[in-house]
Amino acid sequence: MKRKILLIAMITILVGCKFGVRTTIPLSGLLSEGIKEINSDLFVEVASCTDFEDSRKPSQTLTDAQKTVASTLPEAKFKECFTQKMVSWASFTLPIVYGRYPGERLKDDGRLHILSYPDKEGQYIAIEAAESLKKRVNEHNSKGYSDFDPSNLLIYVTIDNDTKIDKKMDIVSSFVQEKPAMLISNTTLAANQYIEIRLSDVATQAVLLPESLNQQAIFMRNIH
Repeated sequence: MKRKILLIAMITILVGCKFGVRTTIPLSGLLSEGIKEINSDLFVEVASCTDFEDSRKPSQTLTDAQKTVASTLPEAKFKECFTQKMVSWASFTLPIVYGRYPGERLKDDGRLHILSYPDKEGQYIAIEAAESLKKRVNEHNSKGYSDFDPSNLLIYVTIDNDTKIDKKMDIVSSFVQEKPAMLISNTTLAANQYIEIRLSDVATQAVLLPESLNQQAIFMRNIH
């Protein structure tokens, strides 16, 4: 069975360019013990893949995208540049981590984290960024290398229920199939089904807030 896609983030860092991270995350891995690592696909929109005057050379926007990714996400590895439906994309691989919160803060690995946390009503899931990743993004902006605004951050999450058990859950402060939902209570995600969610503006901005503010980008709760 082809696994469904978890589209974690699309963010504007270069002028007019979108960043997107795409990976497959099973619900079983999110809810179980142990922190897992998986390679994600990172896509960056560019004006074109090749130079306007010499197609044998990379375009300036592709070169800029590679530099921006290298400075903000140093673990990302460039794969290729391609054009799809008249839009050009630079493609990278990017590791992220996911799993159940181990009871203590994760080491600062500079990555995105998707973690489940215990709660009195079940478990909840949140997306976080390591402090060093937040710092690199902020430093990049303060030096004038980009116009990144956290309000432009879009996070799409597709949860694939591979647990073989129907799961009850609440969906909070999100868009479901692009329709706004402040709260969907006690909905069922059946075994072998998936749901795609886009986090609200408030939740997405929380991803890059300092840890000291104690704000989590929670989009699912009361999972049982």
